[in-house]
Amino acid sequence: MRQFLDLLDSKMEQIVLRSKNAEIESLRSPLGLVTVGMLPMAAVVKYLTGPYNALDLFIFGVVLCCIVFRHFGFLSVIAALILDLGVKYLEIERLQRPDLWPKFLLDLGVHALEWTLVCAFAVITLKKWAILRTIKQRTDDDLALAKSLQGSLARKVCRLRQVSIRGSIHQCDSVGGDFYYFRPFGKKMVSFCVGDVMGKGLSASLLMAMVMSFVYEWGKQSCNPAKIAARLSHRLSHLWDGRRGWFITIFYGILDEETGVLDYCAAGQQGGFLLRQGRIIEIATECDPPLGVMDDYAYTPHSVQLEPGDHLLFFTDGAYEARSEKGELFGTERLKTLFREWAPKLKDSDLIAKLEQEVLAHTGGSYTDDTTLLSVRYHDPVD
Repeated sequence: MRQFLDLLDSKMEQIVLRSKNAEIESLRSPLGLVTVGMLPMAAVVKYLTGPYNALDLFIFGVVLCCIVFRHFGFLSVIAALILDLGVKYLEIERLQRPDLWPKFLLDLGVHALEWTLVCAFAVITLKKWAILRTIKQRTDDDLALAKSLQGSLARKVCRLRQVSIRGSIHQCDSVGGDFYYFRPFGKKMVSFCVGDVMGKGLSASLLMAMVMSFVYEWGKQSCNPAKIAARLSHRLSHLWDGRRGWFITIFYGILDEETGVLDYCAAGQQGGFLLRQGRIIEIATECDPPLGVMDDYAYTPHSVQLEPGDHLLFFTDGAYEARSEKGELFGTERLKTLFREWAPKLKDSDLIAKLEQEVLAHTGGSYTDDTTLLSVRYHDPVD
């Protein structure tokens, strides 16, 4: 039943918006004939029900003529006046009551004014609605393109000799501000980041794309995440000059595949789990200010020595701040427990899918915020 109603709604919308679809064009002619035929039908019913029938039967035909024919629908007002005048003349002749002419003419004038106003309202409303629908369609097309481009910026998987990375991102809107990025460079290095632009929607996605382009370019020039974060913050603070209060949180790391040393910088992006032999070690528990908040800020460099078999999980606040229908947060402790339980048993793709299922089950089936997960495994060289 719902599918039928959706289909009917779609067809009516195409008819009202004067779609050029061949099927709709074939329907418009019969519909126009039926609509025009409503006026003489209303006149017949009006005559049969008597001169004192207060119900305005012509209004329905007049409104439908405006819907089908737009501004040409004003001609239906003239047709309705002529038909109504004819009905009144026949009634006066039948009753032999010429004294009713003043009352009938006044009634006719009131109806003429009413029909004209209703036609004007219907035509203007439909025209505005058609413009809004056209704008919405263009916006939807732009958002679809932006979503496709945004998705192309984030590779899903990267596998090197000792490092494998897999990421997943879900935006609440068509596009959003969450992002992750990873790429190998040099002979033994791999850089990756997880971040969140303040806000949602198209503006956040544009900032996200801009930051990713900076990271891509500057990541090839330096192996120091803290220096890259400082450079990003300097550039961003000058771009928006504090006019909107925008800021970006990011965890940016560079991993040496041969030595296992992970250098990183946490700019407003807290949270990361390191699973080592069944034990969870939290990293990035303290962080510097987000990017773009302070111009010349010296971000703190950090490093951690990875061992073969270590598994890292990074995430944005959309994962642990996901709310249930009762307002309960998903929480980092629950995320930590699930990661420790499933990481040794599941492949990276299955692990991320399982975590996403748990978040959705907690919220009731929809993401309450942009959500990103990034899994990084450091393998033994013989794997």
